[in-house]
Amino acid sequence: MEFTWGTDVYKMNSSQRTTALLAFTSFAIYFGMYSLRKTFAAGTWDHELWGVSLKVWLVSAQLLGYASAKWWGIRIVSQIKRKHQKTALWLMFSVAYASLFALALVPDAIKIFALFANGVSLGMVWGVLFRYLEGRKATEFLGIFLSCSFVVSSGAVKSIGLWSMTSLNIPEEWMPCATALMFAPVLWISLSKLDSLPGPSREEQVLRTQRVAMGPIERRTMFREVGFGVTLISMAYILFTALRDIRDNFAVELWHGLGISDAAGQLTQSEWPITLIVLAVFAGMTRIKSNHVAFAWMLRILLIGSLLVGASTWAFDLGWINPYGYMFALGLGLYLAYIPITSVLFDRLIGALELRGNVGFLIYIADAAGYLGTTFLMFGYRIRSESTPWLDIIHDLTYFVSIVASVLILGTIWWFRRKTTTQLITYA
Repeated sequence: MEFTWGTDVYKMNSSQRTTALLAFTSFAIYFGMYSLRKTFAAGTWDHELWGVSLKVWLVSAQLLGYASAKWWGIRIVSQIKRKHQKTALWLMFSVAYASLFALALVPDAIKIFALFANGVSLGMVWGVLFRYLEGRKATEFLGIFLSCSFVVSSGAVKSIGLWSMTSLNIPEEWMPCATALMFAPVLWISLSKLDSLPGPSREEQVLRTQRVAMGPIERRTMFREVGFGVTLISMAYILFTALRDIRDNFAVELWHGLGISDAAGQLTQSEWPITLIVLAVFAGMTRIKSNHVAFAWMLRILLIGSLLVGASTWAFDLGWINPYGYMFALGLGLYLAYIPITSVLFDRLIGALELRGNVGFLIYIADAAGYLGTTFLMFGYRIRSESTPWLDIIHDLTYFVSIVASVLILGTIWWFRRKTTTQLITYA
């Protein structure tokens, strides 16, 4: 970049322009995707179906659909070719729009299947979208910038959903579809631009290894190399995903439980500071050229985030922080640990161990475990504790997640040190 002070002209070279366009178009696409995925959670859906809250049924059905898509994504996302990515994304969005239209029309029992279809259709969006970003010098910045979209977008689209019901008088059952349609132009324009941008340069392919589509042999080979470490990370990710989805899907109930009546405002305002901090932390990783060093530091950040999850509840219990501080600290710790696993952690692991393949394969192993585990943990917990407020549930869960996940991350750190030491001895 260069600044010409006399004429106030700001110039970027072609690589920087590409990075900026990759960042903003991918962010806009995933932000728009959240209007298809999360807006329904702004509704209360407070009547019961078969003795269980309809909202619990809907959240669980969508999560189960998401989990199913993650298992399919292990194969599909890893082998999809560049020329088919745009078409695949449009197909996913189209099915999601249809599912929200059905949500407004069908009986309660069928709404469950509509949200299951919604989860299936959107469950592979992340992996296909991230294929545009991986293997670049700026992948950390791009990945975390994209990841920050779900920190702010979930609250933002739910705020819009609440506003559409209170100000526009849109019925609860039509609110998700109406809100999602507002973002259709954003999806169309952003995806068209993103698909036209160039792939990684030759220099980036050398620095980060070339990313290729993976068949069965490549998937088996990569899993033999990193299966143990990825399994430990995936187990921790199950816990982070469960906690994150409860905090996300029942944010309105959590704020009300904390005595904050302005839930719509807090859904957006509380997440922006978290977004900026997480973005700053991981954007700094782009300055680390060594893939080994960068991956090791990311594992340490995961550990810090995991410990902060438990520390936030402990501090709130002692009265050291107020409800706003509690939700901020909990969210910061959670996203410091959660976001790298969904994006840049495995990108650096592939570079560090010089693996042949792409990051979508590893991300979807973790995602599949995370969302399947979340569905059964949350649904089973809620059925057994239907009268227990969500604030009490998340209070106990934070301590459990913090302790167990920290142990798993420490195990991953040990595995990586042993793996890289063995690799250096072999090459020597």
